[in-house]
This record gives sequence, C-alpha cells and structure tokens, in this order.
Amino acid sequence: YGQAVTFTVTVSGVAPMTGTPTGTVTFIDGSTNLATVALSGGSTTFTTSAFIAGTHNITVTYGGDAYFSANTSSTMAETITPATLTVTAADAGKIYGQANPAFGNTISGFVNGDTVSVVNGNASLTNTATTNSGVGTYAITAAQGSLNAANYTFAFTNGTLSVTPAALAITADNASKTYGQTLTFAGTEFTTSGLVNSDTVTGATLTSEGTAATATVSSSPYAITASVATGTGLGNYNITYVNGTLNITPAGLTITADNASKTYGQTLTFAGTEFTTSGLVNLDTVSGVTLTSAGTAATATAVGSPYAITASAAAGTGLGNYGISYVNGTLAVTPATLTVTANNATKVYGQAYPAFSDTLTGFVNGENASVVSGSASLTITATAGSSVGSYTITA
Repeated sequence: YGQAVTFTVTVSGVAPMTGTPTGTVTFIDGSTNLATVALSGGSTTFTTSAFIAGTHNITVTYGGDAYFSANTSSTMAETITPATLTVTAADAGKIYGQANPAFGNTISGFVNGDTVSVVNGNASLTNTATTNSGVGTYAITAAQGSLNAANYTFAFTNGTLSVTPAALAITADNASKTYGQTLTFAGTEFTTSGLVNSDTVTGATLTSEGTAATATVSSSPYAITASVATGTGLGNYNITYVNGTLNITPAGLTITADNASKTYGQTLTFAGTEFTTSGLVNLDTVSGVTLTSAGTAATATAVGSPYAITASAAAGTGLGNYGISYVNGTLAVTPATLTVTANNATKVYGQAYPAFSDTLTGFVNGENASVVSGSASLTITATAGSSVGSYTITA
C-alpha cells in the first residue's frame, strides 16, 4: 500500500488485420473506472498509488477506432499488501520510589498523505518496573493492544524507562560538651530526609575537630561532618550530607581565696598566690589572682573582724575555657598586745604601802593610753610588817 503500480497495455489487431490501433483504453478496477488513456503506437501505460490494500481485479477496455472494434481484456488480479506503521514507545524517566509515569508512543510510516487520524485504538505499553524497582533502565514494551488501521499493519519498537536516584539528605545532629571532655560519636546522631520504600540508614561516620578534650570554647562551634552512610537500599539515592554543630561550653572552675590572719596595726599585702583551685583540666593553670580585703589596712580593727578576702581577675593559661566562680576567704584581725609594766616603788619598814602605778606600752596607729579604760590590778604579797627587802608588785 502506497507504492506506485504501473500497468502497460498493448492493443493489436487479429490476423488477417494489419496496422496499428488508435483511440483510447479504459482501465477498470472491478466496476470502477480508473482512467481513460490514449494509445500511442498501439500501447500505453497507467500508473497509480491509490489502491487500498487487498486484491484488485483489473480489466482494460479498448474503445475501438475506424478499423478496429472495441474489446475488453481478461481480468488480471493485482494484490496490494498493507504498508507497515512503526509504533515506537517513547522513552520515559522517573525518580526511584515514584510510580511509573504514563507511557506514550509515536507512529511513523504513513503514506499517501495519511496521518495518525487513520489509526484507531491504542498501543499496549507495558513495563516491569514498580515503585520498589532500583535505579537502572527497564524496557517499555510496545504491542498492538487495540490498534487497527485500514491499509496498514504494525511493527513495534520498545522504549526505555530510566529510574534515576532519589535525593536523600543526612543531617548530623547538633551536640554540645563541656571543655575538657572527650566526645565519642556512636554513629547514630543524625536525621534523614527522603527515604522511601522502607529503606534505612543505620549509621554514618561522624567526625568533628571539637571532640578532643582540648577543643577550646573560643573556637566553638565546630562542624560535625557526616559521611559514609550505611543501611539498606542506599545505592538508589544521591546522598547529600549536612553538617551539624558541636558547641563547647565552659568548664566550671572555682578559685577560693585562702583564709588569713594578722595582728591589729599590721598592714597585710597579698602576693596574689594565696588561693586554691578546683576544676582545672588539660594542664591549664592559674598563676595568680587579684586579692583584696578591707582588713589589710593597719587600721582595720579586731572588732570588725573577720573581713572578706575577695579573689578576682585570675591570670594563667587556658582560662578562657572556664566559667570561673570566686569564693571569698576570711581575714581575721587579732588584737595587738599592750604590755602593762608595774612601776617600781619603795616604802620604809613599818609604813603602809604607797599607791602602785603602771606603764602601758605597745600602742600602734598613733594611739595612746586614752584608748584604754579601767585600770590594771597591782598587788603585792608583803604587808606593813614585812621585813626589809624586795617584793614583787604583780600586775
């Protein structure tokens, strides 16, 4: 069907007639006149591509001329076979885990100006892939289905369904630790987004520079990097890893001022090393602190004692990694000592004792006996009748 067919006819006289017939011949398909063509030299041709598929009974009728009578040829059967239309399944694609898309096809091979409008029904387009099918290619098989078209038969060309990887994001969980601690990842500290078909991520490699005990607060946060995921079905994914963050929180450090004491009137100067620490790690040190107290002045009284010793402004190594708590010490001011000296005295044998007196020494801060109230007790064991000699006046 669709190809040109050429018929050639020759008209000749039957003996004893001589000469060359003239006039026309008519080509007939069954009862349908196809064409009337003039003879030339007793013969002519007729070409057509309009035949539909099937068997055509062709006869030729000669119309006659002045010398030759009309006549009709015997019947010749001309068989026209159907042309072939090629049904090609269109290639398609989908992402792993998705349902198959609707498949399509194209039809080619039309002749005689025919179009797809001459085709009825639909091709059968099938595929073995399912939502669970892994990444790869799968044939889209084309078959006749309900297709039919006059004058045509069908041939089929398969297409290809490409299953491409799905997107999977693995995000490392955020974490925190205290300075001085070592953090070890179990490999399960992550979340996923994009898994389908009951696929799983059972573990991932998690690394961070912040896991070491020496990781500093000032460099925090540190990136937590995920990689090398393990699980089921992961070959069907394009995996994107998203970093988490590891925050380093300050360790607790307590600096306690040492207790101290001094005597009233003394001035106390701190060296800055009178303290104890609790909580240092990683060989960090506190080399000194500022120590202050209202009790360091020479004038600080014993009555106001004890005075707080306040620590602050610690200096040392690695101290930016700590939350420092300062604990006060106490400064006790003890009274200064005044020496009461009984003054020497004399009396004549037989006389009564004179009034005894004393002298006070040891005053500080410019003070004198005016700060002393009361009087000392001055006693002696001798009596009015005691013999001549020396006797102790006890203060």
